[in-house]
Amino acid sequence: MKISKKIILILVAMFLSLNFPYKVTKAVNVNKVEGDSKWIQTKSKVDLLKTATDLGNGEYEISLKLKGNKRSIVNPVDIIMVADKSGSMEYEMPILKRAMKNFLDDIEGSFGDYARVSVITFSGVERGSWSRYYGDYVTIGDESDAQKLCDFSSNYSEIKNRINQIDAVGGTNTEAALWLTYKQLQNIPKDHKKYVVFFTDGMPTEILNEYIPYSQYYINKIIIPKTIDYFNRLGFRDKNKVKFYSIGLFSGRKNYYEEYIAKAFISYINNSGAYFITDGSQRLDSVYNDIAMNIINENRIMDDAILTDIVPNNFEIVENAYGQGKTSIATTLNTDNNSKDKKELKIRQPKVTSANSEGKLTWNLGTVNYSGMEVKFKIRLKDKYYGGEDIPTNTKATINFYDPLDSKKTRINEEFNIPKVTIPYQKGTISVSKEIDGNSDSKGKYNNETFTICLNGGDKGKYYLNVSPNGKTSVMKFYIKDMKTDISNNKDLSINYLVAGEYKIEEIDRLNSDLSTIEVNGVKLEKNNYTFKLDKDNKDIKIVIKNKIKNNNGFYDEDKIENSFGVFEG
Repeated sequence: MKISKKIILILVAMFLSLNFPYKVTKAVNVNKVEGDSKWIQTKSKVDLLKTATDLGNGEYEISLKLKGNKRSIVNPVDIIMVADKSGSMEYEMPILKRAMKNFLDDIEGSFGDYARVSVITFSGVERGSWSRYYGDYVTIGDESDAQKLCDFSSNYSEIKNRINQIDAVGGTNTEAALWLTYKQLQNIPKDHKKYVVFFTDGMPTEILNEYIPYSQYYINKIIIPKTIDYFNRLGFRDKNKVKFYSIGLFSGRKNYYEEYIAKAFISYINNSGAYFITDGSQRLDSVYNDIAMNIINENRIMDDAILTDIVPNNFEIVENAYGQGKTSIATTLNTDNNSKDKKELKIRQPKVTSANSEGKLTWNLGTVNYSGMEVKFKIRLKDKYYGGEDIPTNTKATINFYDPLDSKKTRINEEFNIPKVTIPYQKGTISVSKEIDGNSDSKGKYNNETFTICLNGGDKGKYYLNVSPNGKTSVMKFYIKDMKTDISNNKDLSINYLVAGEYKIEEIDRLNSDLSTIEVNGVKLEKNNYTFKLDKDNKDIKIVIKNKIKNNNGFYDEDKIENSFGVFEG
């Protein structure tokens, strides 16, 4: 009877093994991101590119890049910043430096490498002598009174470092600054847009190549008129050649007449805008910002730009992905059209909504300039076991805007490409081995025996493996899924699926042995709690079952042996 019962068990085990294939298949491809890496050249003024980068663990970073194209008709921008560093600027110099550096931030944020900036400083050295003609001490200006602090560059950090080195000393030789500015303009290519931002905190006190007494009378009657004439002779009046902005800081002037003369002087030495400050240097930040906005707005390609991206229902938007409440970040682009090491833009965080299980992000970008920008956010799989090839990372992404040159304000809508990704299905293995503890003669009798092990997942199903205590390991390979995972995209039918969750390890037959221990991945399980957890982070399970041979030498089975088909009784 016992022999026939053993034969029945073997037949049952053989039958069960046929219902779960153990065939080894090739591994699924490593995660890779696919899609069109070429910019979409639209019929309007903007080129677009969307990409998806695999961050691992079912998470992807989405990048939306937009920039001006050949239809934008926007030329590179060159700006000369001219700063008065005369001795009277000693207390105002920190504020001026701050305003100049903020100006650079504005320019960098809008133009990036499409703009170059040069900085010129000027003052004056006292070269006094007695003049019989004037009957007074006179002074003369020299070209060396103006210095090129830095040549044209898009290295904004280095320009800021140079600005930090400015010290206030000397008089005010405005002509020297104008002359060096003129020479620097000659080094700009003809097709570039040219701008000068000129700052001074006082009226000129000397001029080039002519001795003039240092007094308010001669400043008003000779030095200012000659400086204005020099400005005109150098061609700065023509705004088609260069846009010239001037800033005058005269907050220390109490005399109404002096203030009037100073204001008149500043209003003359510009062709695009004059700013006259009498109520303190704190306004310098707003003045420089205003000039920066004027330059930026002359070179914009979009007004009232609205960016939207709809995320498909198999992904979710990662909110606060970049910390500090930031679901997205926006940065400038450089000439290589990437945003590495570039400035982060102050763009309001997107409005996140949902409809029909899809997430939607909406950004109000406002004005977009020729150099463009990159907007990034993150998505992740709703079901961590979902997979497939050519999975779209969005339903639709668009940019909607006005053309600044369109007087009719007709809205333009352009679509981004849709990047697709290959998401590998989660694969796992369960290996089971059995060890018999006893003397060599007793153990030898078991070498050709087959034991059946059940992995009982309850409503997730029961799975059986045949194992022999001869050093061989039985291996089961499978894909992992949740109860509701969509597996319709998987064309590999060579191996089955196991549902993630907890499984109980059960011995169907022990023959003439008792269970000693069960180890899972090297950890001994507690008695009567022989379970393990299967999931994407714990998907390769190694089970070692140890049995001890009973004292008698015959084959003995338990009176009752339970398996998925019922109960065998002796």
